[in-house]
Amino acid sequence: MLFAGYSCSDFFHLNRTMPGIHMLSMLSVQSDSDVFPAFLEYYVQILQLAPPNIHLILQVDPGDTSSFKQRQRLTDKARTWGVQPLLYDEFYTSPARQEYYMKLLPCLQAAGAEWIMHADSDEFHSLANIAHPPFSHLLTEAQKLNHLVEILRRGGYTHAFSMWQDRTGHRCSMPDASQLSVARLFYVFPCIVATPHLSSISQRKLLLYRSDLRPKSSGHHLLQTKSKALHISGTTFHFKWRASVVEKLKRRRDVYKTMKIKWWVESDKALTMIEDWQTNCTCAQARVMLPALQS
Repeated sequence: MLFAGYSCSDFFHLNRTMPGIHMLSMLSVQSDSDVFPAFLEYYVQILQLAPPNIHLILQVDPGDTSSFKQRQRLTDKARTWGVQPLLYDEFYTSPARQEYYMKLLPCLQAAGAEWIMHADSDEFHSLANIAHPPFSHLLTEAQKLNHLVEILRRGGYTHAFSMWQDRTGHRCSMPDASQLSVARLFYVFPCIVATPHLSSISQRKLLLYRSDLRPKSSGHHLLQTKSKALHISGTTFHFKWRASVVEKLKRRRDVYKTMKIKWWVESDKALTMIEDWQTNCTCAQARVMLPALQS
């Protein structure tokens, strides 16, 4: 078992009370390094989460020497933002990630976390329309997030969902996202695409949940059924469809198939969908910029 004998003290950075919103995300160094700078910029600078409350787990396959070196570079980058990553040296699978989260979440709760924000490394949560017009455009994303927390508290809600939006480059292209700022990321990936062939993808995304609750491994829903959800008009922008995704999907499909994890089928479907895009692209031009980035 991966975490036999663990204690919360093993998560070395949880050494003091850290109230408020905590963010949890596991990042594959081999596949997700390209979008890492924009991810940090977004959650630290735009959503203004407290850096000690951002828990990034940098995953490297055992024996992958080049990724170990890259992880050190990412760690140094994260520290410039005040974020201290956790290190995970096992093969990535969704069940393994879920096991890690289930061990870490009680520790976050004990450290004072009230709410957990769940974001994969390619997901950017926007609270664009959470406040009532005409005042919504006057608020920053960080102010809207604080406003959402107050709504959840006063209404007795246990969690909030946002809407899901997949983004690609022009004509369903999958550009390189390396070293792009958040603003450039939205310019380079201006198209909204539907992914109806991926049965596991919900059109809503679990945005925030109370720290005593637990997410399903997909990150789209909670394990607990007796809970009170708030559906907001915010959007989770999904930047999965980048230049690095094909190799990532092939690797995940092969690993899952070898391990007899049924989700290999979803990776295979995604690869087929990407092939279809070459001749049958249906995408809508989105608003290129987030309102928060237009000033």
